[in-house]
Amino acid sequence: APRLGPIGVTCVFSREPMTRPVAGDCAVDVAPGAALACHGYGSSVAVTATFGMVAAGWVLQALQAARAAGDMASRAGAGRSRA
Repeated sequence: APRLGPIGVTCVFSREPMTRPVAGDCAVDVAPGAALACHGYGSSVAVTATFGMVAAGWVLQALQAARAAGDMASRAGAGRSRA
């Protein structure tokens, strides 16, 4: 995508450099075709859970901010007199 500045999509990402997997022994036989579709990199629940929690935290903060803004707007409107 062209880099024209922010496009209004919030995301969770890491600037940490990619680390290639190290070949090792496996104590479990893996059936052919049973590999994860992670291009050989695998995944870690500690990483995916952390990213999910960060995203959920952002959503909760955004909802709280929107609610606070709505409360402030309704209070400002309540102070107006109707003529």
